[in-house]
Amino acid sequence: MASMTSGLHDNLTADLAEYKEGFTLPRRFYFDPEYFDIEMSEIFQDWWFQVRHISEFPEPGSYSIVQIGQAQIIIVRGKDDKLRAFHNVCRHRGNPLCYEKEGKVSQFLCPYHHWNFSLDGKLKAAPFMADDFVKSDHALLECHVVAANGFVFVNPTLDENPKDFDSFFAPFEGTMEFFKTDKLRLVERRQYPIEANWKAAIENLLECYHCLPAHPQFVAVESRDSILAIGAGSEAQASKASYEKFKPKLKAFEARAKELGMPLGEFRDHTPEFGLRTNNRALLGSGRKTGTESGEFIADKLIGGLTESDFGSSRFCFGTMSFGYIYADHVVILSYMPRSVGETMVETSWFVADNASDLTESQKEELTWLWHHTTEQDGALAENQVPGISNPNYIPGPLSKMEAGNSSFCKWYADRMKSIAATS
Repeated sequence: MASMTSGLHDNLTADLAEYKEGFTLPRRFYFDPEYFDIEMSEIFQDWWFQVRHISEFPEPGSYSIVQIGQAQIIIVRGKDDKLRAFHNVCRHRGNPLCYEKEGKVSQFLCPYHHWNFSLDGKLKAAPFMADDFVKSDHALLECHVVAANGFVFVNPTLDENPKDFDSFFAPFEGTMEFFKTDKLRLVERRQYPIEANWKAAIENLLECYHCLPAHPQFVAVESRDSILAIGAGSEAQASKASYEKFKPKLKAFEARAKELGMPLGEFRDHTPEFGLRTNNRALLGSGRKTGTESGEFIADKLIGGLTESDFGSSRFCFGTMSFGYIYADHVVILSYMPRSVGETMVETSWFVADNASDLTESQKEELTWLWHHTTEQDGALAENQVPGISNPNYIPGPLSKMEAGNSSFCKWYADRMKSIAATS
């Protein structure tokens, strides 16, 4: 990266020296806009974000806009049927090309001065420019987009060679193939703005230490015994005794899941290149077939051609910033987008099988019940932390057994920032 000012480098070095493994991060990491700028330019500039589903681009000209930090990105299906991604910036004076967040276009016509771009990003017309003006020098700024098993990922970098997507996605491919996630249809998408730093928002999602007091809907679906036994992953048990108590139920569930051919086992890693990746299947509580309020199916077709439920759900994390749940009759994706040092946007999307009947409004409310309430609650928890963490007398505290994911995340983040500081 470009050299830091000596003051910024000194602050970063001091804060990193203050960090202790097994504790939360020093306060300045949650509030300093210069730290946020480093994160966006050095961590997230070349990062695979899960943002949309292929079904949202049914024909040439179908487009959708996503925002990561201050960068708006247009994803569009071209006339050649290929998905492309461009920064939503006219190459003349920077005006956004599209104001509407989604729609269908035949071309990109800048509303300001009518520079005209084709769906493949080439500049077609620029009125009244100089005689030596070369249109090919002013194509749209193209970044990277990949559709994998139906899920659409963007990478904001303009570099020709971003991080290798196939390596990034390899741990998920078998699960997504089994559940045929390319055969989904979007039912609902809601945005949940959180007035807190993205790290506070993510840390809240990585642990279930707070679930019993803070998430009544989640506890109803997952069960108290499961939360204490497994928490937010097998490494986050409240105690060995709680796991041993739950173990017979878990073994019975795994036997049934195996009979139905469900993908089992647990994958988890936390690498400098790709961040946190997880993929596992876990038991729901109280004989629930799915993650609805009643525990009964809402969609009339099951995911991936399933004929029954194993009373579980597959859970996964795509590189720290996107989390998902595959239930027997629907799929939920939560995508976290940093907007500024003190603002994070969560987009929660609900999908059903593409051959399922349309849902009534009351059915949508039951389908969205769990993760609507849980996402709102998580946002409030992250926001409620802000006055305490911003207190100049705040001292990072030790993390519990049930916060093993937080400990791993904080270490990953501190290591990344140390590497950045060392090369600046």
